Amino acid sequence: MTTKIQAVRKEFDEPFRDVVKGFAEMGYSRMATAEILEFNLSYFRTLCVRFDLHKYFKPQKEMRDECKHFFVGWPKGKKEQQDKARS
Repeated sequence: MTTKIQAVRKEFDEPFRDVVKGFAEMGYSRMATAEILEFNLSYFRTLCVRFDLHKYFKPQKEMRDECKHFFVGWPKGKKEQQDKARS
């Protein structure tokens, strides 16, 4: 039985570290990279620490647009406060 890391190495024909580093340098977030490689996010973050990969990921403002989190709607409690003010 092969591990997930071995499966990634075999699929991309590169060491796991280089695969993750490549996604990070292309501007993918940890969440997107974990999803692409089919890893649980928590486990993937553990691997990033173990292999010292977190340093390759860019700050959110430099990530690809599809990897940025855009929040839609009112900030917590703001709409509720405005509704009370109108009453």
